[in-house]
Formats: sequence, structure tokens, C-alpha cells
Amino acid sequence: MPTMTPKKVKDGIVTRKCGECGHAMEGRRENYHYTECGLQSVVLKNILVFHCECGAIIARIPAMAWLHRAITFSLIRKESLLSGEEIRFLRKMAGLNGVELAKAVGAHKATLSKWENNARTIPKNSDAAIRLICFAGMMQNLLQQKDLVPQIADELRQLTVFDIKQALQEIRGKLEGPKDIRIDPERMFEGQEVRPVSNSVQ
Repeated sequence: MPTMTPKKVKDGIVTRKCGECGHAMEGRRENYHYTECGLQSVVLKNILVFHCECGAIIARIPAMAWLHRAITFSLIRKESLLSGEEIRFLRKMAGLNGVELAKAVGAHKATLSKWENNARTIPKNSDAAIRLICFAGMMQNLLQQKDLVPQIADELRQLTVFDIKQALQEIRGKLEGPKDIRIDPERMFEGQEVRPVSNSVQ
């Protein structure tokens, strides 16, 4: 859906036109359960969310690509085994299909499908391999986007404080469900000169 410029009104409320019914939507800053990313456990803190009387809800998601990479870093640091939806999220972030990731891990595509659908618990070694492969795939995709050089520099600065070897060693061979992720998008860009635009998600 095309982004519409919100109009400010009083008491911290902004409005925009509803794409479903055409009436005015009221927007306020609130915590938003960001299930559109494919994960059920991600909450974005203090973002602008519009509500309409017809039931439509539209959230202004700041810098979606940056946000998804922040989620990826959080999942790679997860201390317990990845859940199915987390495996699927990392695979998509790496730009891999099921066959490609299964081959890279040394598993049958049907086995990967069972991991992603929570029909079988992933072994610890395979879990660590998926994190490493998907991390490398995500960075490779980012480096191929030559117009994102300033953003790449920010990603590399994150790597200086992120020890992936240690993160992989700390994985416990136990499944504890999806990781609760709480992100304040505004804090992702503190001290950065380049601030990407927001995306609207319905």
C-alpha cells in the first residue's frame, strides 16, 4: 500500500486516510506486535500505529531492512535452539530456498521442512550451522548492494562487538520456544548520520 503523509492534530494524535473504507484513521505511538515479519514473538516499541473504526490497522515500520537485520542478530545470539519460524526467518534473510539451505547444512529438504514446521527438533550442530550460513548469506546480500555503502559500514561496526564464534558455542541443546524480541526502532539509529525512511504495513 502506498505511504500516505500523516496529518498532525492535537494531543499527540495524527491522522491519515484509511485505504479500506476511506475514513480518517487515528495514529498514536504504541508497542506493536510485528507478526508481518513471520515471527510471532517480535514487539516494536513506541512506533506510530493507525487504527480505523472499520477495523483496519496500519503500522509505520521504521527502516524495515535495518529492522530485519537487527532481528537476525538477535536470533543468532539466541541461547537455546531455534524454533521453526526462526529457522524460516533466517533462511529468507539469507535469500535461500529450502533446497539450498538443506544442501548447505547437509540435510534432506524434507528434514529442513520438518524443522521449520516444528515437526522435529533441530540438532544442536545443525542449528549452529544454519545460524552461520544464514549470517553469511545475509551479509553477502548486503555487500552486493553498492548503493548501501554507508549502511554496510554500520553493519561492520556491529560485527566488531559481535563474536559469532562465541554465540555459536553458547547454544544450549534445548528447545525453549521462540525468542521474545523487543526492539525500539529509534534506538537502532542513535549516532548514525544516515536514517532510512519508514514503511507502512497493514
